[in-house]
Amino acid sequence: MKKLLFIFLAVFLTAGFTCAGSTPVNPVCPPPQGQESWICEKSAELNVSPEKVYGWIYSAAAIGAIADQVEIQDVCKFKHKIDKWYISVYPVSYDSAISKVLEEANLLKDPKKILLIKNIFNQNLEMYSSPELIDKYDDWMVRAGSNKFERDMLCSSVE
Repeated sequence: MKKLLFIFLAVFLTAGFTCAGSTPVNPVCPPPQGQESWICEKSAELNVSPEKVYGWIYSAAAIGAIADQVEIQDVCKFKHKIDKWYISVYPVSYDSAISKVLEEANLLKDPKKILLIKNIFNQNLEMYSSPELIDKYDDWMVRAGSNKFERDMLCSSVE
């Protein structure tokens, strides 16, 4: 369950980061002409590809599932819960989305593990914190990443 948080992170901010590693031409960033992307701007500023952030989150979730620390279906349910929240409140700020992930991180029974998970999430997400609303192009990336995460985690339909 502790890796469940990592799953959501992959789903939310890194959701749209579905491109391969660090290729010279990034098919996601920069956005198409006439569209803006705060995520692409921030990634360029930090010299980190959005795909790399996705990898940090997905890897942690996958390792948790492989190590039998968390059930894949539990991760998928958590992701689904965040997805429903995101869709119901969109447009939402980057900060609000990160806060929601951390708020929902209390899925573990051990308070020390909950704190550790929240700290790890904060370290990975703090560079993408912003009070700005998630714009149209970044919303597309988030939703595309969410779908990729479900495919990568082999999520079946979740209710």
